[in-house]
Amino acid sequence: AALVRSPKLAPWLWGINGATSVLASILAVVIALLWGISVSFWAGLGCYVVATLAFIWSCLQEGYSTVPKPNYPFTSEGESVMEVTADHPED
Repeated sequence: AALVRSPKLAPWLWGINGATSVLASILAVVIALLWGISVSFWAGLGCYVVATLAFIWSCLQEGYSTVPKPNYPFTSEGESVMEVTADHPED
């Protein structure tokens, strides 16, 4: 979703993703050592639920479409106005 809206942000977002992945793995170990593996599991699951909801919310924002816009015009019925013709020698 972010790549479609702002392609220049992609390298920064990959960097943030990598950094938070490293920090989150350390945090998961600390949580597991202090409160147990079950708490660590549920905390991780909660983070994935929040991330999924944020992605869905982002996709539902006005002006975003997963369908690429065509680079040629269509009629109101969805038919292409471009004609495809081929030159064939007459037999």
